[in-house]
Amino acid sequence: MRCGRCGIEASPGARFCAKCGFDFGIDQVSAICRKCGKEQPPKSTFCPHCGAKQVVAPNEPLTVVPAEDASKQATPREAPRPLPPPPIEGPRRSGHSPFLALLLGLVIPGAGQSYNGQPVKGFFLLFFSFLILPYFYSLYDAFSTASKLKAHGVSTGCSGFLWVLLQAWLVFNVALFIAIGLTFSGVLS
Repeated sequence: MRCGRCGIEASPGARFCAKCGFDFGIDQVSAICRKCGKEQPPKSTFCPHCGAKQVVAPNEPLTVVPAEDASKQATPREAPRPLPPPPIEGPRRSGHSPFLALLLGLVIPGAGQSYNGQPVKGFFLLFFSFLILPYFYSLYDAFSTASKLKAHGVSTGCSGFLWVLLQAWLVFNVALFIAIGLTFSGVLS
């Protein structure tokens, strides 16, 4: 005897298939086609008489369904609604201010770059700001870099201000040493 589900040869007198567990005792009952009503082999996928596809739950014989009932049972399920697309975000805004970077650069050369998170560039421009061209470049660069950072939503947080404070401390100490040196040399006395 062959298994009606997996097709493996089963030993005679066996009640269950050794491979798939098919119950030979219950499932060997002939099934009835849902469309044409003719008898067909159990667990057939298609009716051998009319070719209609048979939908069968496991271990459940086919039965005849009247046409009126079939239309009621075969109502298609409503497709799940697609999720709405995520909201379109514009450019993120940050608290980074190009005008503050410009103001810091006016007061202390290179401080605008430090505020923008570029302390090495800021210190370089600070030391060469006695030449007029690097000073004006530092003002332009501080403003344009801060504008780009703001447009992309990037913020240096408080680290930019810490670099500005360090730079201000450095400028203060350099000015203090110059003043002390000029005082002791007799220029300021």
